Formats: sequence, structure tokens, C-alpha cells
Amino acid sequence: MEKTEVVQIVRETLDQVMPQITSILQAQQVAGELLSTELMPNTHIEVTGIKFQPYDQMVADLFKKDPDNKVMAIHAAIGMAGESGELREADTFKNAIEEIGDFKFYTVAMRQRLSPMAYGSGSNIRQTSEVSESQYGRPTHATVVDNLHILSCRLLDIAKKSWVYGRELKEYEIRIHLELLDINLDYLVREFYGTSWEHVLHENQMKLLVKRYASGSYSDAQALARADKS
Repeated sequence: MEKTEVVQIVRETLDQVMPQITSILQAQQVAGELLSTELMPNTHIEVTGIKFQPYDQMVADLFKKDPDNKVMAIHAAIGMAGESGELREADTFKNAIEEIGDFKFYTVAMRQRLSPMAYGSGSNIRQTSEVSESQYGRPTHATVVDNLHILSCRLLDIAKKSWVYGRELKEYEIRIHLELLDINLDYLVREFYGTSWEHVLHENQMKLLVKRYASGSYSDAQALARADKS
């Protein structure tokens, strides 16, 4: 697929998403601004000294396996859609960082379902999205969370159609949506919450490797026990 085609798809996606976000934001902007004082950290949070395996490897070890790659893709898509709802409801900084970490887990799991990229690094996608941001102004917390919700639901629809109709995954569409999701997640982490991905991923690994899946691998029993919540 040509890069120009990819960029065009991104533009069309943004054209569809942004008007919806604008209308939603009219009802939620005030709430988002009121939340900002409570959600923003007052001090820099230090990462504990525990060293973990690479994050991608953790995801590969802990994401539930299935012989059908489409089933694993829809699992990841359902996970992102669910986390977007939980992030919308997060009312503290700690809770928001936990939900962003869980969201990131599923985006990495989805990427691991795809073949190697065929159209380069995706830098054109990022540049197109940044132009869009300048066109619509600096996004608020509510805007970015709505972005994540809309984009993750669109990803779920793409995965659903592949699974239900028995056709191949539309990998180029999935990659585009993952890139747009990453841009919005990165904005929340760096610009809104004023922290780092090192902190977010470390907290996620503490939750999953130290508490929930202490064995270092996935099992239904550990998933249901949810030791990190006890």
C-alpha cells in the first residue's frame, strides 16, 4: 500500500472523528476541566528500582493465546474498548495511570497480531495528526478521552468484521487506528498528567507481573483471582 493512500485514509478517519468529538465536548468540556485539578499529579513520581523484562515480551507472555489469530485480535480490541470506558470514569491520577497502562497493554497485544509493517515507520500518520491538532486547537482531557473511545470502538468494529465474516484482518486500517490511539495516549501521559511512559509501563508491570500473574505467564485462574485487587 502506498504511503499517500495511508495518509488519505488517516485524513478521512480524522474528518469522521473530529466533528463527533466537537459535539461531545460541548457537553463534557466543563467536567474535563474540573477534573484536571484532581487528576494532575502534584509531584514527580519516582519509579521503583525493580527491573522487569522488556514490556513487549511481558505482553507476549501474559496475553491469552488462541490458535486463531482473529480471536486474539478481537480480544485485544475488546480490551481497548473496555479500557476507554474505564479511563473515562477514572477520578484520580493513580487510577488514570492504571487504566492508561492497561490500554497500552492491549495496543501492544494488537500490534503483535499483525505482520511487519509494509509502509515504513508511520511518521506521515503522526505528522498528519499533529496538523489536525493545530487546526482544532489544544485538546482538553475530555477531547482526548473521547478520541480514545471513538477510535477503540472503530478498531473493535474492524476486528469484529474479520472474526464474524471469516475474512483476513484489515491490517493497514488497524495500524492507522493504533497510531492515532498512541498519539492520544502519549498526549495524556506527557501533556496532561505530566509523567512519563517509563512510569506508566512500570506501574503496569508491577500490577501484572508482581501481583496478578506472579507465575510470569497467563492462566485463567490467575486472571479470575485478580490478586492485584485484593
